[in-house]
Amino acid sequence: MANLEQSYPGAKIVGSESPPFRDLTDDEREAQRVRIVESGAEIVWVGLGTPKQDVECARIGGRDSQGVRRRGRPPSTSPPA
Repeated sequence: MANLEQSYPGAKIVGSESPPFRDLTDDEREAQRVRIVESGAEIVWVGLGTPKQDVECARIGGRDSQGVRRRGRPPSTSPPA
């Protein structure tokens, strides 16, 4: 994340999470939803691998107004041209 913050000094990275290698419980999903909403994130970047990230993007994006992006690896840290 430090590289992203250096490459995009105006960007605000408001959180990151590494979920367990299992399905989340209903309580964990709700706690995750609350963390995302309370963070103020406008975009939620999901990189879990297909098909898990596709399912999670649909779940997260279907309930709240955040933009959800699927990605199998971190975004490039090179500034836009």
